[in-house]
Amino acid sequence: MSNTKYVPIITGMFVAALLISNTLDTKTFMLGSLALSAGQPS
Repeated sequence: MSNTKYVPIITGMFVAALLISNTLDTKTFMLGSLALSAGQPS
């Protein structure tokens, strides 16, 4: 049972890494003062 106490910590770190990598992967371009998404990365 002692192994299960680390599961939420590991899961949280994994989800945080996925969210951060997806956020940093977005490509945006500026059109004046408007930031627009460049669409789906290929």
